[in-house]
Amino acid sequence: IPYEVTQREWEASRSELLKLLGKLTDEQLHTQFGFPWGDSGTIEDLVEIFTEHEETHAKEIHAIIEKGK
Repeated sequence: IPYEVTQREWEASRSELLKLLGKLTDEQLHTQFGFPWGDSGTIEDLVEIFTEHEETHAKEIHAIIEKGK
């Protein structure tokens, strides 16, 4: 998949996620629920987990790119 396509899809997904999060009430953001991997937390917790996860992948990709130079 070309980088430009991946970037465009990522930006569209991020924009959609932000719109959806903006529609949630404070109560919804702070309600505990079970994550698919067995832990539990709130929407805020889930966003934080995924943010850290994506940052880890970004660092890995950056290292691969730098190694290939």
